[in-house]
Amino acid sequence: MQYLFIGGNHPDLTKAELFGYFKRKIKINNLAKGLFLVDLDDFDPKIAIKELGGVIKIAKIEFRIKKNQIEGLAQLMSEKIAKADKKIMFGFSNYGVKIKIGDLAMELKNIFKAGGLSARWVISREPILSSVVVGENKLIDNGAEFILIPIQTDIIVAKTEAIQDYRGLSKRDYGRPGRDDYSGMLPPKLAQIMLNLSETDQTKAVLDPFCGSGTVLTEAALLGVKSLFGSDISAKAIADTKDNFSWLKNNYDLKPFLFLKRLDVKELSKVIKPTSIDCVVFEGFLGPQRGKIDWFREFKELNNLYSSALKEIFKVLKSGGILVAALPLVENNGKKLMIELDLKNWQKVNLGLDEIENRFVTFKNGLIYSRPNQRVKREIIVLKK
Repeated sequence: MQYLFIGGNHPDLTKAELFGYFKRKIKINNLAKGLFLVDLDDFDPKIAIKELGGVIKIAKIEFRIKKNQIEGLAQLMSEKIAKADKKIMFGFSNYGVKIKIGDLAMELKNIFKAGGLSARWVISREPILSSVVVGENKLIDNGAEFILIPIQTDIIVAKTEAIQDYRGLSKRDYGRPGRDDYSGMLPPKLAQIMLNLSETDQTKAVLDPFCGSGTVLTEAALLGVKSLFGSDISAKAIADTKDNFSWLKNNYDLKPFLFLKRLDVKELSKVIKPTSIDCVVFEGFLGPQRGKIDWFREFKELNNLYSSALKEIFKVLKSGGILVAALPLVENNGKKLMIELDLKNWQKVNLGLDEIENRFVTFKNGLIYSRPNQRVKREIIVLKK
């Protein structure tokens, strides 16, 4: 079957995440920016959507029609909607098909009316329905969201099977007890992306040597990882991680093994057994977030920190193990400041990006994650020992 994966604001990162999630054994076709088509068997969208941080929706391709043969489109759509006992809810996300959506909606309503069924067309201000609109109107359970995409002389029609768990992500971001709003925290969905880039699974041991409030470790636990290792130089970070794991166990009934230690990253290999870790995933200190900052001085200190960290991580990581890290990137007075690392012992990982997309990959095999006007951006690097 063919499935459509719809990414968010960082489509290149979403595509790389998909490539890692499927262990780099799939071919991903770009239909348009942020729209990825994949052939999959034995695939459950409702499970995958909970594990993919960069994917907003997953839809199944239902059929294709010619652009000049759309007269029977409403009838074809009606046959793909399970007849509900209550009112049927339906909506459209149109990615540029030149069609009168209002006329299509009325035709679909008339088809249901002729069959003795009541139906409502769900609309929004934008031609693309958000996950929240789809979720709050229960389009997946009580009807359908149809996605229309123009491809050369055809129109691809897909039906949404699963949407991002926006409530769960918000709960884990803002509802957990251990938070550090001053230093900033890694968003749970970015932690998911990074874990998928590392090709982690339930059998692997995951280490976060800058664990902070434990976002990477808690998201890894939700992915089913049983062996988790975390460290941080901050006593508050260790306390926050413990609190968040207690909260996680109470709310999600998870019981992974967790080794947690207050530790300077320069001492990592003295505590973690050499070549014992499959995946290292972390976001370290990104630099100060407020006030007037001498970024050249800050990056000199950060370069020293991460150079030391990389040497220790190399010792504890297994051969073939993957490192995924979020490092700071700042544009200061027209100059792009990035962490400079000696990567002679590391291999670059295939991110699954095409030639054009690879133009946006930094020299460390990194992709940029940021919000508009964000002062300190994140460079997501992916390396293999």
